[in-house]
Amino acid sequence: MKKLIIHIGHSKCASSTLQSFMCNNMVSGIRDHSGNVYRYVALRENEEPLFGKELQALSNQSPYKYIASNINLRNEHSLTNALEKLQSKCDENECIILSNEGWANPNTVNANTRHVFESFDMPIEIFMVTRPPVEWFNASWWQWGIWSNYSPEKWFTFTGEINYSTRMDQWRKIGNVVRNNVCDISQSPVFSFLSFLELDQRSNYVYRDNNTATNFTLLKHLINNKKKYGRSFHNPLVEFELNSILSLPEKKPPFIVPKELAQKIITGSLEKNITLLNEMSWADPPLTDETKAKYINEDFYKYAVEVDIAEVLTPSTEDQFIGQLIDHFLLDSSPSTRIRKKTLTSEDGDNLRDIALKIEKKNNLSIKDAYILMELAQRAKPFGPMIRQKVNEYIRKMPNLKSK
Repeated sequence: MKKLIIHIGHSKCASSTLQSFMCNNMVSGIRDHSGNVYRYVALRENEEPLFGKELQALSNQSPYKYIASNINLRNEHSLTNALEKLQSKCDENECIILSNEGWANPNTVNANTRHVFESFDMPIEIFMVTRPPVEWFNASWWQWGIWSNYSPEKWFTFTGEINYSTRMDQWRKIGNVVRNNVCDISQSPVFSFLSFLELDQRSNYVYRDNNTATNFTLLKHLINNKKKYGRSFHNPLVEFELNSILSLPEKKPPFIVPKELAQKIITGSLEKNITLLNEMSWADPPLTDETKAKYINEDFYKYAVEVDIAEVLTPSTEDQFIGQLIDHFLLDSSPSTRIRKKTLTSEDGDNLRDIALKIEKKNNLSIKDAYILMELAQRAKPFGPMIRQKVNEYIRKMPNLKSK
């Protein structure tokens, strides 16, 4: 392995678009003019690296349409094992790319992390995408804060100061990090990343922009029906699946940040953000004056219209229509996701018969048998969080499994 490139996020900053791009275009590797091969790999929590066709198959099966690394970077033993396995399976000219949108979070890197990466004695390059901090805060509240019933003010006590430079600094302290670049979400993150890697941006890539907020009418319906759909702080899967099925037009969530809080967010990291803007000058297109102001002008949001949260979440006729539309798809459609018909098929009958005979003969059941039963349970209760978790777990354990 020639070097390691790590995309660390930031969350709510086009990570899913970038990860989807890499799953579609970089799992087999892209060769540069010098013969180096840039290859996307996922380091999983079981310490096994996911490569090539297996990685692409799993990303295609996932409702998110990508697979990211989820190894615990703070666990010295686990991270060492995973990197050793990764290194043993790579050629000398391979530049391996890892990605996790949460790796920019505070305290992701500790002394164990630094020790492991430094012990491998290979060049490491870090790439991060950001967005104006008040906009990030608004998006993050709708993504996570609302599901914990936090007010914007309480959510700010949870997130803390939104200081991108400090979050990058924890990576800069690793001794063999030789380069770190950052761009804003407005600077075409995928093409900025290709530029960072010095790869051809004109190739015939498969590209899809996943950086689209959930239609607000759908989001409001999910918020008002948390128990029915199982959408929670830690489990947004149903939101991704319904986005994919319904393909509703873009309708962004409203701005809920009080003016005083917006000012506090900007002034809290003002000096660092001035430096940060200078670090974005490499990317193309250049930042607009308006985008720069959103990072450093404490009066930018002075006249922003702040909505009444309770009022905008009040159920409406649109909300009822969305509910009826979802019920229609659940009962009468068979989309490619794992939300599907509740009726049993002839194949289901054969599978249940075979499993019953195994039980009768006291034969051991397989992981595939467990998947079949759990998938049937999911049809009856499509939004049950534990059922969904187990279905996804069984799929991960059977890379060759194709969803029906």
